[in-house]
Amino acid sequence: TKVLITGGFDCVLNVYSNIEVEESSYNKKVLNLVTLKRKHKESISDILFVNKLNLIASSCYMGWIILWSLKYMEYKTTLIGHIKGVLSLAC
Repeated sequence: TKVLITGGFDCVLNVYSNIEVEESSYNKKVLNLVTLKRKHKESISDILFVNKLNLIASSCYMGWIILWSLKYMEYKTTLIGHIKGVLSLAC
């Protein structure tokens, strides 16, 4: 399945599915919001897909990295250790 995951100042991960975008004069767009995930306490700064581990990682300005199950979009764990915010993720 195709999904789009967004995060921002509201500290929430939004998961969209059934994504259809056509580039034409009629611009057909379909994005169905599936779920909202709120675990961060500060604005989300980055989101990373780690396909080999079947995880999504999201970071925030509080210094947390939260791991999510890619298959079920469920919370797995929080990695804490940065003194200040995490600005980017890479794998």
